[in-house]
Amino acid sequence: MSQSLVICHFKRLKLRRLGYKHRGFTFIEMVISLVIMAIISIVIGNIMLQGYQNFLTANNINEADWNGFVALERIVEDIHNIRSAAAITTIQPSDFSFTDMNGNNVQYQISGSSLLRNSQTLASGIQSFSFSYLDKNGSTTSTAANVRYITTTILLTQGISFATTAATRGML
Repeated sequence: MSQSLVICHFKRLKLRRLGYKHRGFTFIEMVISLVIMAIISIVIGNIMLQGYQNFLTANNINEADWNGFVALERIVEDIHNIRSAAAITTIQPSDFSFTDMNGNNVQYQISGSSLLRNSQTLASGIQSFSFSYLDKNGSTTSTAANVRYITTTILLTQGISFATTAATRGML
C-alpha cells in the first residue's frame, strides 16, 4: 500500500469513530438550501408578476387612448358633414343630433360610461364627455342656427383627455 492511501484510510477510520460520514448532505444543509431557493423564487416571481401587471396596465391605456382617438375622429368627420344649421336638431352638452349631407340622422349621446352614435357604442370607458357650441365669432351659443364650431371634449377613465374644435363645413 502506498503511503497516501494508508493516510487516507486512517483519516476515514478516525472520522467514522467521531460519528461523521462523508455520504452527502446533512438535513440542515438541505433545509437551508430549500429556504434559500424558496426566497429566490419568491423574489423572481414578484418581479415577473410586477412586469406582467405593468404590461396589462400599458395595454389598457393604449387601448383606451386608441378608442378615444377613433371616437374623436369620427365625431369630427360627422361634424364636417352637417348639411346646414337648420339640420342641427339637438345641442346639449352631452347630446348632439343633426342630419348629415346624405340625409342620415346622426345622434351622439353619453350613456353611463359609453359614448353612443345612433344608439351604437362608439367608445367605452368614458369618464366625462361634452360638446360646446360656438358661433362665427367663437362665442358660446345655445342657438342651433348660430352654431359654426363645435368643441368636443372626452375624458377617459384612465385619465387620458382629448379635445378638438371642428368647423361645420358649408355653414361658415
